[in-house]
Amino acid sequence: MPTPTRLDDGRMARRAVAEFSPGNVVVLGSGLPGLIPGEIPPGAGVRFLSEAGALGYESRDPLAASAHTGSPGEAEGAADSNGRPVVIPSGGMVVSVIDAAAMVSGGHVDIAVLQTAQVSQMGDFTHWTTAATPGIFAPGAGVDLASGAGRVIAMMPHTNPDGSPVILPRCSMPVDGVACLSLIITDAAV
Repeated sequence: MPTPTRLDDGRMARRAVAEFSPGNVVVLGSGLPGLIPGEIPPGAGVRFLSEAGALGYESRDPLAASAHTGSPGEAEGAADSNGRPVVIPSGGMVVSVIDAAAMVSGGHVDIAVLQTAQVSQMGDFTHWTTAATPGIFAPGAGVDLASGAGRVIAMMPHTNPDGSPVILPRCSMPVDGVACLSLIITDAAV
């Protein structure tokens, strides 16, 4: 039997975009969710909030960023949750990290998209780690996102690099969000 084709990261991001509606405020965690703004069609009416405090931002091609001169009404110097430069058009704003966290924990975010390390069949999740912190899963904003967003979407590879599953009956690592996932998007299934 042939091995099924896996979705690339861009197709996973486009699948996540299908969950958004005009007027949604969507907070994107770091990692794979940072690809989503580059996949959303113009005029979709979705406002993104980064953990760094950019609200209403649009993606910017990092290669074109150095040549970008800005247009009237655009804020410069803002970053997404991955630290990449973004454009904030008229109507957007930059707020403090504390204010961004307050928006999330205060229930002012419709959807949160996180890259998780593990999810359970009950909708629990363990937040992801970085190459600099292997084996240490710092929850960071993941805990706030899990409790404050209307819907929480996990976006992640379907398996670990060694082929072990990431969707489990029960998370084997400390849980950052309990029974809060609405949807799981992987490179193999939704």
